[in-house]
Amino acid sequence: MAKHKMAKHAMVKRDRRKTSAGRRMNDRDALRSRSDNPLTDIWIYIVVFLGGSCGTATRYVLGRTLNILPQPLSIHWGTLTANLIACFVYALLSALLAQTLSAVNSTSRAKRAGELTSRALGMGFCGGLSTMSTLALEITAGQYGWVYAIISLLSGVFFALLGSILGNAIGSLISGARVDARGRKSKESGSSKDNSTKSNLRKRGRHAGRHNVSTLSQAPSLSQSQPLAQMQRREKANHNDLKAANSTERASSTSSVRHSRRKRKH
Repeated sequence: MAKHKMAKHAMVKRDRRKTSAGRRMNDRDALRSRSDNPLTDIWIYIVVFLGGSCGTATRYVLGRTLNILPQPLSIHWGTLTANLIACFVYALLSALLAQTLSAVNSTSRAKRAGELTSRALGMGFCGGLSTMSTLALEITAGQYGWVYAIISLLSGVFFALLGSILGNAIGSLISGARVDARGRKSKESGSSKDNSTKSNLRKRGRHAGRHNVSTLSQAPSLSQSQPLAQMQRREKANHNDLKAANSTERASSTSSVRHSRRKRKH
C-alpha cells in the first residue's frame, strides 16, 4: 500500500510539472506574439514619439531661419529645405537597411535594431520634418504657386534618388565588409584546424619513430644472431649423439640378456 501511494504521489507531481511547463510555454508564446505585433510594442511608440519630436523641432527652426530670406517665384526656403532633407534621409535609410538587414546576413537582434531605427528616423523624424499641409497652403497662397509646386516635386524626386543610390552604396560596402570578416574568421579557423592536425601528425610520427628505434634497439643484431644459431646447432648435435648412445646401450643390453638366457638353456 505504501508503494502504491508513493507511485500516485509521483504521478501527481509529474502532472503538475507538465501543466506548469505548458503554462510557461503559452506565456512565452503570448509575449512573443505581442512583441511581433507593432500595435502592442511599446518601444515603437517611444522611438516614433522621440523621432517625431526632433523632426518637428528641426522643421520649426528651419522655417524660422530660412523663411526670412527673399522668396522669388513664391518659394519658401524653410519648407522646401525641410521636405528635401526628409526625402533624402528616408530614401537613404530605406536603401541602407534593405542592404544590411537582409534575411541571410543579419540576426534577430540586428533586425530588431533596424526596425527601431527605421521607425525612429523614418516614421518619426522624417514624418515630423516633412510637411505637406504647409506646402499646399504656400502653393495656393503664392502668386507663382505652380512653379513652386513643380520645383518641390522635381527636387524631392532628385534628392530621393540621390539618397537611395548613396544608401545602396553604403549598404553594399557594409555587407561586403561583413562577408570578408566572416571569410577571414573561417580561414583562421580552418588554418588553426590544419595546424592542429599537422601538429598531431608530427607528434604521431615522432612517437612512431621512437617506437621503431626502441624495437630496433631491443631486437638482436646480425652479429649476435649468428652465434645463437651456432649454439642451437651444437645443442641439436649433442642431443642426437645422446639419442644414438642410448640406442646402442639398449641394443647391447638386450643382446647380453639374450646370450645369458641361451647359456641357461644349455
